Amino acid sequence: MLRLRRAGIPRQPREAGWLDLARGPTDDDIRAAYRRIDPGVDDDQLAHLTGAVRQWCRIVVRHPRAPLAVPSSAASEVWQALGGLSTDATDGAAIQATYLLACADEGAAPPHLPLLFRIDWVLDRLDGRT
Repeated sequence: MLRLRRAGIPRQPREAGWLDLARGPTDDDIRAAYRRIDPGVDDDQLAHLTGAVRQWCRIVVRHPRAPLAVPSSAASEVWQALGGLSTDATDGAAIQATYLLACADEGAAPPHLPLLFRIDWVLDRLDGRT
């Protein structure tokens, strides 16, 4: 079971009852949340999804005041299943900030495509945003 705590983070779409990201969601939490969404997902795809969700969590914790948005449908669904609120994936400034921070998280620079931005493709999501 995932632990929740309130953080002193300004009210932003992702702050509802906030995940204890010092500990972070476990791989099992992430896998279980996505298996409820897509029971047919394979273990290799789940490993990639786990990495993308963890990347999103790192970005949120390191940049609590930045305007951010989850660019991936799959990561967004898992994020919400774990207790995060939805974000506006149509907010261009938030997507740009998230992109630059995700590149930095991977130690790369644009035009690199971070995992958080390509995970829907990895998962073969027809409804994906990335």
